[in-house]
Amino acid sequence: MPHVTDGEWIKNARKQANMSQDELAKAVEISVRTLRSYEADESDPKLKVIRRISAVCDFEMGELFENTAKIPKIGELGSKMKLTSEHTITEAPWKKEDQDNRLIKLNFYDDIFASAGYGNHAYENQPAVLEFDKSFLENILNIKKFDRLDIIRVVGDSMLPSIKDGEYIIVERDSEARNGDTVIANIDGELYVKRLNKIPLSPYIILESENENYRPIELDTDEKLQMCNILGVVRCKIKLY
Repeated sequence: MPHVTDGEWIKNARKQANMSQDELAKAVEISVRTLRSYEADESDPKLKVIRRISAVCDFEMGELFENTAKIPKIGELGSKMKLTSEHTITEAPWKKEDQDNRLIKLNFYDDIFASAGYGNHAYENQPAVLEFDKSFLENILNIKKFDRLDIIRVVGDSMLPSIKDGEYIIVERDSEARNGDTVIANIDGELYVKRLNKIPLSPYIILESENENYRPIELDTDEKLQMCNILGVVRCKIKLY
């Protein structure tokens, strides 16, 4: 199959999702003019924009990399990932002296679910440890900081279309959340995935869903705010096959 351009890929993704240019531009937080320039191959989109479009349109990125580098699915990472618990997936093939620089450890909470609709239980179980190739995290998933990374699964549909029910997310624990970040919040012992909206000129916040069928969680008093702890910032999502 011939290699597609960035513009062709974006146009194919948008058409598969039955979205107009206005709708897609709004969903990925760019201007319509910028989107049109991407589709016409007049300018090159950044990787983070490609990732957003892939998530919003549920469209694979593989076509973009067929002539350059293959993007492996998580299920194909056997040669790059090792589960360091009682169930070993595979040994990493690199020499031992190379592993310290090339492998990044992430905590995998198999029994922890962050509810995108309603709260579930909190971050207390002992994780398994997964090891990922540093270049995969940095260049494909666009993760730039490698300390305190956790993988948990989302349950619910309140963050559609960005995060779907059953998808896994990588969370940077204890990272300082900025306005507009997608965060993991512990509210009175229950976990939520929400968009952080800081109320101007006040210490209070609103945790919002992307699905309009869900009401925002307003933490607009000292008492409510004290019940909330922002555990980390969502850095990317991964879908297992």
